[in-house]
Amino acid sequence: MSAERPETITFAKRVFDREGADAPALLAECTRRLSPIARSRAASEWLVERLRTLWQSTTPAGSLAADAWLDETGRFLQDLPGDIVSDAIDETIRRGRGFTPTAGEILAHANPMLLKRQYQRAALDMMVNGIPKPPRKPWEPETRELSPEDRVSPEEMDEILRRHGIDLSDRPEEPNRFVGPKLEAREARAPSVEDYVRMGVDRETAERCVAERTAGGGEAQ
Repeated sequence: MSAERPETITFAKRVFDREGADAPALLAECTRRLSPIARSRAASEWLVERLRTLWQSTTPAGSLAADAWLDETGRFLQDLPGDIVSDAIDETIRRGRGFTPTAGEILAHANPMLLKRQYQRAALDMMVNGIPKPPRKPWEPETRELSPEDRVSPEEMDEILRRHGIDLSDRPEEPNRFVGPKLEAREARAPSVEDYVRMGVDRETAERCVAERTAGGGEAQ
């Protein structure tokens, strides 16, 4: 599933509804199964024992490199979920040549498993919480939802206008224009390349922003 295919999300929701699946519960479980070994003392102890068993089963007795191999291999694997590490070790042994595997050989099997699970979690997250919005362009206005305590009542607005000596009774109502005390009405325009440069943006970035805005239907300056 991807943000570019909202119809896929809709189809998945219909399937979940038909099967009676609990998407939020599945999302929580998938998130839990992404927890790395390093977060759990029990899981960390399991990893040490699993690697020690692997070393003993693939290395001649009396080898002096056991501690170094255990430390380094454990360091690379501790950021992965335990069940993925276990499956990756098993797969490495099945495909190996009888020698002690390196951390890289184990990770070669573990990383695709991890990516698949991360993809599944991202898909469930979009089903439960919706498709994330694309980032705001530099020339697009910033919008946010006002909380009740941020809103100004008509009475408070009248008091603010009175305090600052602003009289709006004789001013025409013109949308998208602000006229304050001693200020001339002025039409808004999109920033030009030179505007961006004066604000400290390097020229190459400024030209790219203006080009993207123009391609997206914005005003070119």
